[in-house]
Amino acid sequence: MLVRSAIFAISALPTLVVLCLSVQNLQPIRFTAFGLPAEFGLGLLLAAALISGALTGLSACRLWSRPNKNGQHLAEWAVQDAKLAAAIKSDREKQLEAKILTLEAALKSALKKS
Repeated sequence: MLVRSAIFAISALPTLVVLCLSVQNLQPIRFTAFGLPAEFGLGLLLAAALISGALTGLSACRLWSRPNKNGQHLAEWAVQDAKLAAAIKSDREKQLEAKILTLEAALKSALKKS
């Protein structure tokens, strides 16, 4: 909670400065945007920049504050990997047992012939 209060206090100061500048500088300025001449109040442009920056910051904060679902996926994958490793080990053991039975049968067959 203290961190949120500190972040709010840090962001409130530049916001107040920009708002004060916006209110005090309402004279129109000319500029060209995408080849088209335009005329806006300087204060309006400052306020628009403030709002776009705030929206960008808020969206970034929302993205970073989401619960970490990636950690949950990693845990699920670890369980699946363990199951797969156990299945592979079990299959390998079954293959070795089948080879042993085949070799025993071949040995018995060879001993009977001799």
